[in-house]
Amino acid sequence: MNMNKLYTLLASAGLLAAVSCTQEDMQPISSEGNYLRLSTEISTRAIVESTSFNMGDQIGVFVYNSNNAEYAEGTLNVKATYDGSWAMEKPIELTDIPATVKAYYPYTSTNDIRVEQGILYFNLNKEGGADDIMVGTAANTVDASSPTANLVFKHMLARLTFSITCAEGKQVELSDIALQSPSNMLYPNNKINLETGAIEQWEYPGKIKVNANTTVYNSPATTVDMLVYPLSTTAEGELTLELTLDGKPYVVSLPAVNWEAGKQYTYPIALDANIGSEAEAVPGLEKVYMGFDGDNGEPLYWASFNLGASAPEEYGGLYGWGDPTGEHKEQSEYADYGSYMEDQAACLALYGGATPLEDISGTEYDIARKLWGKNWRIPSESEWRDLDRNCTFEWTTQNGVEGALFTSKLNSNKIFLPYAPYRLGEELTWSGYGDTKQVNYWTSGLSREDATKAYTYYFSSSNSNWVSEGDERYTGLTIRPVTE
Repeated sequence: MNMNKLYTLLASAGLLAAVSCTQEDMQPISSEGNYLRLSTEISTRAIVESTSFNMGDQIGVFVYNSNNAEYAEGTLNVKATYDGSWAMEKPIELTDIPATVKAYYPYTSTNDIRVEQGILYFNLNKEGGADDIMVGTAANTVDASSPTANLVFKHMLARLTFSITCAEGKQVELSDIALQSPSNMLYPNNKINLETGAIEQWEYPGKIKVNANTTVYNSPATTVDMLVYPLSTTAEGELTLELTLDGKPYVVSLPAVNWEAGKQYTYPIALDANIGSEAEAVPGLEKVYMGFDGDNGEPLYWASFNLGASAPEEYGGLYGWGDPTGEHKEQSEYADYGSYMEDQAACLALYGGATPLEDISGTEYDIARKLWGKNWRIPSESEWRDLDRNCTFEWTTQNGVEGALFTSKLNSNKIFLPYAPYRLGEELTWSGYGDTKQVNYWTSGLSREDATKAYTYYFSSSNSNWVSEGDERYTGLTIRPVTE
């Protein structure tokens, strides 16, 4: 999946104080016998607009005996509907044996929410939006002489509100928002033990997603709500948001969070004014998030093709290290290759200057920054190493072109790096031996052993291990840009 970083300001909003409202069944369900009555109270916040149940709301009621077993036949998950008072689908007659009453909202018999043996299962990715799950517990027991169960409902989820704006004079279509975790700590499927009120995650990790299908303007802000289970993280970037804007995914890194049940958290998100401009400047270019950060601690995005190319299968330009013009072909070692300069120092000064920087990424000597602008740059040696460590490697053929396919172990995103030649002076050479093909891509780092060289990342068709080597700075090599 291809993802772009947004410049954003994220902040948690103040939390609303809990309030409550009591609603009672003021009339007996039957004129004869001692039947269970319900009184309900909601400890609430801004997930629901009102502080009480509305006409037509339905809850599931569980009545247990002292052994936490079914009080009488058919007393588990009995539907009750609010029509000014609570009307139970099946009247439950009480005896002198004390009964414990539990309940949950909203009542349902679908697969999105289901109850099995006192466990409530629900899916936060329910079509049409997740339900605001509440669990009610009666502190008092009931019996024939005291038939009213005073149920206090508590919200089990936290509410996230994303307040989104874009630059003045622009608008962008927002399809959906997905909460995701590079370390797979999120679970869309959850369960609640109605006896204890404990919430747990189950099945497989994944994204928690809400459909927005709206347009974002500069003013007023577009708000999108998401329900999540209580969760804490310790560092920025453990959770990210993926926003699908104009059909393309963009990523926002969240700060450390501490989401508590029954509370609301607001995150303002300001979209970069240049969203979409890079795609126009470099036709077909997409950014691919491979699930890990760059050297600066920000999520790192790899270009979908090489500098100077227009598709992933093209190897693009062959550039000298530190040449921001991309035009120099001078070399000082091999006269037979053309563009020979006898003065090695003068030649090397064309590639990073007479006293080159230890790292040119994002500087005036970075041709990726020069040609593509914004935050595009040559990746560092350590960022290449992170790509290798966090990805699987496969030598393959894509649209008739051989190369390396890197698949992220963190989020399954992919980038294809084509087999490419290198250039000395005017001459191109395709490296390899026998059936094995070899290729080098520039890093932004000056060699620590020999300042006439800079580090490259090397890989071959027979070996997925990357080895850092130093090539003369005047060598023409491919570049795969990265950005934040």
